[in-house]
Amino acid sequence: MDAMPLSTELQDGIASRLQDMVLETSDAEEFFQELADFSASLLSPPESKVHCNVTVVRRKKPVTVACSSPRAREMDELQYAFGDGPCLTAMRTGTTAYVPDVSMERRWPEYIRAVAQKGIQSIWVFPCAWRETPPLL
Repeated sequence: MDAMPLSTELQDGIASRLQDMVLETSDAEEFFQELADFSASLLSPPESKVHCNVTVVRRKKPVTVACSSPRAREMDELQYAFGDGPCLTAMRTGTTAYVPDVSMERRWPEYIRAVAQKGIQSIWVFPCAWRETPPLL
């Protein structure tokens, strides 16, 4: 997937907002929730809605710590139930997982079938490395 070029003004605005979130939130939970909400609003085109989650590893297990919507949480819970999916794969490998068209995807067949039935059309997951360590899953 090619990255959409962002203007310097937009990049500066995003960086400024992220910095404000770090400085103004009272704890990690609040920061992660604001990050999920901000990301969903930033990435949502006018004609549809993007759902965002923030998932972290705690005690070597994935935990959803923030969601931009109930549907976003449901997508993570499906992965946990099936034991695999794009988020879990990204966490294990440390690489981006991109599904441009759910109807054409062959990885994670049970998960993909379930999200397709719920109207999800594409998925983009990227891991954020907070420190330089190998994936924990």
